[in-house]
Amino acid sequence: NDFIAMHKLVVFRLNEHWNLRRPDPRALGLARAMGWASFASGDDGLRYDVRPTTLDNLAGQLKKVLGIRGGLRVIGNPATAVRRIGLLPGYTLIQASVAMLPTVDVIVTGEVQEWESATYAQDVVFAGIKKGFISIGRVVNEAPAMQLCADWLKTIVPEVPVRFISAGDPYWRPL
Repeated sequence: NDFIAMHKLVVFRLNEHWNLRRPDPRALGLARAMGWASFASGDDGLRYDVRPTTLDNLAGQLKKVLGIRGGLRVIGNPATAVRRIGLLPGYTLIQASVAMLPTVDVIVTGEVQEWESATYAQDVVFAGIKKGFISIGRVVNEAPAMQLCADWLKTIVPEVPVRFISAGDPYWRPL
């Protein structure tokens, strides 16, 4: 507070504004980071028809590209064919998972309540339906969108130096 007062800084929190933008900038940032931007299916930024891969390969790509150290969790058969990807960025409610999973091969989400969305996905897979569900962690999921936010801020206040600094994946996995 003393530093802020001494330098006459203004702290402006735009989290809610940013998350209410459409299409969802968190989904757009993740799609851009993964190289999926040109594969968008629809105008909402939440669905992508990518080159065919497997659930295992997709999880590996997410881990590598996003620098995931420990927060990655996957539900589904690793050999499941994946072409249609649904993104549910940030915190995902069960209603969004229930609505999206029938329309895609896999959902990639940031954060879920495991006893809701993850259990639903697990039940779908146990029922023999070839689907996948990947939770990458909220911090990792939203980082690419913060790069988009920094790029956007540069257009609003070009006289102010703006740069994005990633916090990285806060989790790690023991050996």
